[in-house]
Amino acid sequence: MNIKKLFLLLVCALFVGSFYSLCSGEEKAPSGTMDKVYKKILEERKTTAKSKQDEKADAEREKQIAISNACLEKYDSCLEKCKNTSCEEKCSNALTVCEKDLPADLKTPDEMR
Repeated sequence: MNIKKLFLLLVCALFVGSFYSLCSGEEKAPSGTMDKVYKKILEERKTTAKSKQDEKADAEREKQIAISNACLEKYDSCLEKCKNTSCEEKCSNALTVCEKDLPADLKTPDEMR
């Protein structure tokens, strides 16, 4: 093999090597960008899921408030019909049963019964 052929082979090898490094370098940049996009999408999904959970919690709370109001209306109606203390006790017991599944902050305090 003469020197010209060896030099030409070396130049071709350098050209192929530099072309390969350029191509592989371009692929890494979009990959990093894709990672950022992927992370952003995951964060948005978490935010959306949390928002949906908050909406469900708000809807459940509104339902509990409506139940509490209905129980109080029944209690007030029962008291209006009462003429004696034993009847008032029955109304109080009915209110307790009505509010049994509600959280403590929505239940009627004993002092108000």
